[in-house]
Amino acid sequence: MTTNFWAELPSPFFVLAPMEDVTDVVFRHVVQAAGAPDVFFTEFTNSDSYCHPEGRDSVRGRLVFTEDEQPMVAHIWGDKPEFFREMSIGLAEMGFQGIDINMGCP
Repeated sequence: MTTNFWAELPSPFFVLAPMEDVTDVVFRHVVQAAGAPDVFFTEFTNSDSYCHPEGRDSVRGRLVFTEDEQPMVAHIWGDKPEFFREMSIGLAEMGFQGIDINMGCP
């Protein structure tokens, strides 16, 4: 994550928002074929699960994306700053262009 892709988007731009149990890789490809979003988001992914030795495998499917889904933003949630840090480093290594911390859902 070395560039600000938001500054390079067309105006107006089209975003496929994160939706729990909906915006997986298959759904994103269907939407891409129909509407070509400018930005993609993953499903909600919990930082506690990602950082737990046994939990990482359980959330891995939520973080799958293909090269043609860029820019890709990981939508994450949790309550431990140290887990946000660890997860953010891992997501950058996986090729995510952005990280969205969920703060709006109850």
